[in-house]
Amino acid sequence: MTDIPQPGSVWVDKDDPKIEAVVLWADEKTVVYDYSVPANDSDRHVRSTPMFVKYYTPKPRTITVAGVELPEPMREALKDGERYWLTDITEERGVYKNTWTDHPIHLHNLKRGGVFRTKEDAQAWFEFEVRQRGGEV
Repeated sequence: MTDIPQPGSVWVDKDDPKIEAVVLWADEKTVVYDYSVPANDSDRHVRSTPMFVKYYTPKPRTITVAGVELPEPMREALKDGERYWLTDITEERGVYKNTWTDHPIHLHNLKRGGVFRTKEDAQAWFEFEVRQRGGEV
């Protein structure tokens, strides 16, 4: 999970630090913000017409386990019907997509740290688990 900016807070665009933005809406995957552009490269900013909205996906948080930096697993239950990625060391493919319900197996997977938003995050954990057991990926 990422640090989610609050609506109304100021956001600095990492691609162009001259752009000052005001967060309109955010969740753990996307930040939507309105931003002003520099007027003649001065310090004065003007609101663009029409209003610009830019989508930005923050980098997910990471944790370090046994000296390896890994994507942080999801910590909170999803909404019913949301898709997520799951690791399973007993499966040859190692990761697969599933649909969230409040079924006990989904809650178990969340509790054990095996639920991820992206395939890449799940794959990183699967490869780590295989190597920790002395296997090769």
